[in-house]
Amino acid sequence: MNEKEVKSHMVKLESRNVCKKSNICIMVYMLFNLLLIWGVLSFFKFSWQGMKTSRDNEYEADRFSSNCGYNRELIDAFETLAADSESPKGIFATLSSSHPDFDDRIAMLQSYQKKEAIS
Repeated sequence: MNEKEVKSHMVKLESRNVCKKSNICIMVYMLFNLLLIWGVLSFFKFSWQGMKTSRDNEYEADRFSSNCGYNRELIDAFETLAADSESPKGIFATLSSSHPDFDDRIAMLQSYQKKEAIS
C-alpha cells in the first residue's frame, strides 16, 4: 500500500466512526424527544384528570347543599358570581378549570329544583 491508499483508507475509517457517532447522537436525540413528549402528555393527562375530579367534587357539594335545602340560595349566589365575573370559555379553559362553569352549576341546581317540585 502506498501513502495515498493509506490516507484514503484512513479517511474511510474516520467517516465510519463519524457515522456511528452520528447514529448514536440521532438515537439519543430521538429518545430524549420521546421522553419529553411522554412527560408533557402525562402531565396534561394527570392534571386534567385531577381537574375533572375537582369539578365532580364541586357538583357533589352542590347536590349535598341542595338536599339540605339551600338550592335557591346557591342559585342566587352563582347568578351573582356569574354576573360579577367573566369566566374563560373554550375546551382548554373547561379542561383546566378546577370548578364547573357557573351556568352549568345553575342548570344542575335548577334540575334538582324541578325534581323536588315533581316529588
